[in-house]
Amino acid sequence: NPVPKLYDAFASGLPAKVAADPTGGQLAFLGASEVGTLNQVVELWRYKSWEDMLTARQAARPVQAWRDTIGTVAPMVQHFDTAALKPWAFSPWQ
Repeated sequence: NPVPKLYDAFASGLPAKVAADPTGGQLAFLGASEVGTLNQVVELWRYKSWEDMLTARQAARPVQAWRDTIGTVAPMVQHFDTAALKPWAFSPWQ
């Protein structure tokens, strides 16, 4: 089960990623599934715009602590998904 190792890697590198973000993006959720598809890790960020998300990604890329985290995490992951989600009018997140 790679989830505890992923947890440790994110715990060490995520503060550097957040500190590098000039947009104020928010980590809304980071956790793993307990039922259904097991060992599925979900990282959900909230940005004001698509452009802010791209800016945050670019800002994090040269940060060594985040690069080290990705270097640790990538070999343990079988599949990555990226999605841009737009809330509906009645969603609590706007």
